[in-house]
Amino acid sequence: MAPIIQFIQHGDTNRIDDPIKRRKASRFTLVGEELYKRGFSNPLLKCVTNCQAQYIMEELHTGICGLHSGS
Repeated sequence: MAPIIQFIQHGDTNRIDDPIKRRKASRFTLVGEELYKRGFSNPLLKCVTNCQAQYIMEELHTGICGLHSGS
């Protein structure tokens, strides 16, 4: 996430036009200090760190949402 945030905020600091990096960064946007991915027909998708993702999964399966009932 850090390289994408840096590219969006400051542009290409190496002075080398990298079309792959530019194309990848074009799929993301910053709202405040938070990084979001633009979905095709969805609202913005918030990017989270591994630690945040682990916490979200724990909450969904055992926390505030109760037991996960699925197949």
